[in-house]
Amino acid sequence: MATNRNENTHEQASRAADIGRENIRAAADAGQRLTDQVVQLFGFSGERGQELTRQSSQNIEVVTETSAVLARGFQDLSREWLGIMQERLQKNVDGLAALARCRTLQDYMALQSELARNSLEQTVEGTRRMAELSTRVAAEASQTLSTQNRGGRRAA
Repeated sequence: MATNRNENTHEQASRAADIGRENIRAAADAGQRLTDQVVQLFGFSGERGQELTRQSSQNIEVVTETSAVLARGFQDLSREWLGIMQERLQKNVDGLAALARCRTLQDYMALQSELARNSLEQTVEGTRRMAELSTRVAAEASQTLSTQNRGGRRAA
């Protein structure tokens, strides 16, 4: 049952990422068409028109590639968050079962305090994992931007 949920979650995250990529491509195409229309409308022709078109195309490419990195990162973050929540749910269920097996008030109180501590540890660990993943995604997006910007400046 948990495997089915994992597969469904993975499928939903993949579909969301695919839709995001399609939207990014559509926006890039629309941006290119708009750039072409602006060049024609304002009568930019020759070398200046080609330069404006080239710059616009490069900018759209940078936005598209960076958006793809962010979309993959969002998918990774979603998958990680769902994994953390599943772990948390399983530990809570296990904890409730253990509490139900307690025979004395002292055992119950000791177990309850242990469960509270474990819950706090899980929260800190989950937050750390999400922060690391978020930092990695931001670094990848930043690297994509800076790499593309350097490449665009050299070509200019």
